[in-house]
Amino acid sequence: MPQPALLLLDEFTDGLSEAARAELGDVLREVHASGVALVLATHRPEEVPEVGWRTVWVEGGGVVEGREWREEGKEQKPSARTFFSPLHPSPSPLIQLHHAQVFRNGHRALGPLSWTWETGQHWLVTGENGSGKSTLLRLIAGELHPALGGEVRRPFLTRDVLSERRRHIGLVSAEVGIRQRVSLSGREWTGRDVLASAFAGTEGFAEAPTPEQARAVDALAERLDLQDLLPRPAETLSQGQLRRLLLARAALPRPRLLLLDEGLDFVDARSRALFLSLLPELVAGGTHLLVVAHREADALPGLTHHLHLDGGRRA
Repeated sequence: MPQPALLLLDEFTDGLSEAARAELGDVLREVHASGVALVLATHRPEEVPEVGWRTVWVEGGGVVEGREWREEGKEQKPSARTFFSPLHPSPSPLIQLHHAQVFRNGHRALGPLSWTWETGQHWLVTGENGSGKSTLLRLIAGELHPALGGEVRRPFLTRDVLSERRRHIGLVSAEVGIRQRVSLSGREWTGRDVLASAFAGTEGFAEAPTPEQARAVDALAERLDLQDLLPRPAETLSQGQLRRLLLARAALPRPRLLLLDEGLDFVDARSRALFLSLLPELVAGGTHLLVVAHREADALPGLTHHLHLDGGRRA
């Protein structure tokens, strides 16, 4: 709006639907044609509008000469068949919504929605920005509650209380990222603390892990190449670095439900591939996936069911 001489964009397409990305691309082409200089940092170069870019690869705080940006988008995705859970002869409900509605700031964000998630199912949730996808995931996780007359049931939990939900439901979202940057304990909050908080489902504080839990943190950090982030204060991490820790945190206790709300946003191709390689093992152990994705590439292979939301309702 102020017609700047220079416009800086950092991961400008993350969190946007396909239609919104196309609209923004048109705007950027118009802005560039008007004489505004553009600088764009991205892990998704295939989504950049054509405006005659010059490219620079940055690694370890410096410019790497001779590296092609097209290498960034290359990653190996696991075979679709590896994500399926073992067959359940008698499926049982994990989540049951009955006429659930959620209101936020006086506006209906979701519902009325009746929907069941059963054992053996892995869901993809799609919809335009504002369609209610993130609200649905926070409702499942117990961060939001239905309005009077609606109901959410979690039959897989022995006790449906906050502490049990946070132990058995792994959630990766923008809101969790905001909460996990800040220490509530009066001491420095590090990457290791972020991971260790998974065992009790706390945010911003955690009890000292047991030796077994500490070994589990170190083993997963090594597998996902996170060792250098463990001693660092969470508030100093980039969006991508924190998101890598949050993905590991959600997977660490091997939850019954793993909810990824645009979970692979801000993450480079290598880190995405490392995390994807972990999922078949989790699924084989009983984890069920629900993925919110605006991109086909982020709709993980092996998802068995699809829920599309429009205006907060099932479309």
